[in-house]
Amino acid sequence: MVTVRPFLSRRSLLWALLPVIALVTTMLHFRSFEDIYFSHDDASSDEPFYPPDHPADVEVAVTRPTSQWCQVGECSTGRWVPRTPEFQSLGELQAAYMNYMEDPWSHCPVYQDVNGHLIPDDEKPALEAQRLVDLLNWEWVPDRGRMLDLDFEDFVVRLLRSPGGMVMIGDSITRQHHVAITYMVRQANLTFAYNPDHLEYTNIEHVHQFKAGVPASRLQRPFLTLIQNHLSLSEAELRAITQADPNQAWRHAQARVDDWDKIVKHLATPIPEEENTVTEDTVVLFNSGAHWSRGVLYIIPQSTMAEEHARLSDAYRKMARIHIERLRAVPRATLFFRSTTPGHPSCQRLTTPYRDGAQAETLEAGASVRLMQTAKNNEDRKTFARWDWDQFAPHNDIFREEIARENARQSAPRGRPPRWHYLDVYDIALQRPDAHWEPGKDCLHWCTPVVVDEWTRQLLHQLALVEGRLPEDE
Repeated sequence: MVTVRPFLSRRSLLWALLPVIALVTTMLHFRSFEDIYFSHDDASSDEPFYPPDHPADVEVAVTRPTSQWCQVGECSTGRWVPRTPEFQSLGELQAAYMNYMEDPWSHCPVYQDVNGHLIPDDEKPALEAQRLVDLLNWEWVPDRGRMLDLDFEDFVVRLLRSPGGMVMIGDSITRQHHVAITYMVRQANLTFAYNPDHLEYTNIEHVHQFKAGVPASRLQRPFLTLIQNHLSLSEAELRAITQADPNQAWRHAQARVDDWDKIVKHLATPIPEEENTVTEDTVVLFNSGAHWSRGVLYIIPQSTMAEEHARLSDAYRKMARIHIERLRAVPRATLFFRSTTPGHPSCQRLTTPYRDGAQAETLEAGASVRLMQTAKNNEDRKTFARWDWDQFAPHNDIFREEIARENARQSAPRGRPPRWHYLDVYDIALQRPDAHWEPGKDCLHWCTPVVVDEWTRQLLHQLALVEGRLPEDE
């Protein structure tokens, strides 16, 4: 049986905090993709390097196949089924998602129909509202076992009982996930301050923080931090691991935060006077994936596609080892790598989820080739080819292997050094080609909160599982 480790006085703690937290409320919300994505656009290790032909044994994480709860490795294997009861209208959906602090989710953009015809502007509002309803009328169901119901009040208390709450590190897709999580916080009627002046990292570009608290000292630190870091390594490190020509010009304009690992370490460091109240591990949710392509890493020496892909994968594995090594220094944390999610070529032609993972894998095979087929000219074909969408899944496997290697290397109790966990959301997203931001224009990012809310649900369930907080089997 799973031992339950409940949070003490959860509701009384939150009710006591609400008046205090309400004083520092800042209403910040992103409702358009331009806000979410475009607002920011203006290598060494002592560890041995293991080449791809010497993979680590990946740990089998399913430990209790007879439990009523799906286990690690099971929860992300399943299918999307029609929601019961289904939303009949946008008003009904917004009532379910109401948070009383900002405008509720209202639309998912449309650009063209399934035949590629542009949609007139006067027809868009009704179609965009209906598209959101249609997209949220599906629910994820694992093939075996059940998942915890989302309890965001419980999760916020869990974050407040750790030194740094949760730190999210990644690119623009991680930022979309972050936007959806802040909306969930407001759904629980919890308010917060966005980047208040007294927080240490408020003035660092691409670092976003939210504050709430437990004791007075905890109120001075964030419970949620976003570090938007598209490649997460410095120019010198990227040149070294890609074996770039030193004369190759450096033109990267993606969001980047230098010394991000030092920020994480500082946030996760326990405060001596809080040792009896702030006792949980800081949660770190990390991803670096979609921008690890030849299109962004243009400094990779050009040769044959096979050689360039081999060099890209080699660089990705080295990047994984660098990140794992750096985060090993975090004093007390539970670390998750969120798998990079797929893009879907021609996503405008699909209006419902795939029926299961097998169909999704079959119909979405050869992503880069299919993406090139959507190009209008040779220049677009060359650009699309270098986006390397077909490399996302192999690179996920690389990071999974490196996590297994790191965990096999560690024998200390949980949190010293921190233990890594692989949050697998790839197949969940692969089955939803219909849920991208603006089909016909953007088949990589997601229309929030359709798919990303499920990532949060998977995270909360897996966190409860690895921390021994799942309720006992009935």
